[in-house]
Amino acid sequence: MAEARLNGRRALVTGGASGLGQAIAEAFAAEGATVTVADINGDAAKDIAEKIGGKHWQVDLADTEALDALNLNFDILVNNAGIQHIDALEEVFLGHSAVPRLPEADEVAQLAVFLASDAAGVITGSAHSIDGGWSAA
Repeated sequence: MAEARLNGRRALVTGGASGLGQAIAEAFAAEGATVTVADINGDAAKDIAEKIGGKHWQVDLADTEALDALNLNFDILVNNAGIQHIDALEEVFLGHSAVPRLPEADEVAQLAVFLASDAAGVITGSAHSIDGGWSAA
């Protein structure tokens, strides 16, 4: 069996209590990382952290003044927290995509695992489209 790609690493996943953040937190934990699930929803963050053997942190990232004094020590930061409305985007996206569906959260999570692993050590400052070929159309 291959060694876990993120063994011994500490990861902070913002917005980690649901959606893409949850999928990324779960994937990182499965690859050996100790994951802190940060989310405005403290109960959900705690539930996910308990599920993956990680830690939770209830935080409102919009309160930037409260964050000024923080001193965080992580190997990996996934800055995922946010709100997105995709209804109109989904209609355009799917109408022009070679793969007529939106990516699944676990598909995005696998790219995040790769980018956080040693295998991506020379990949810096680049964008990776997970758009089913939409940008190539």
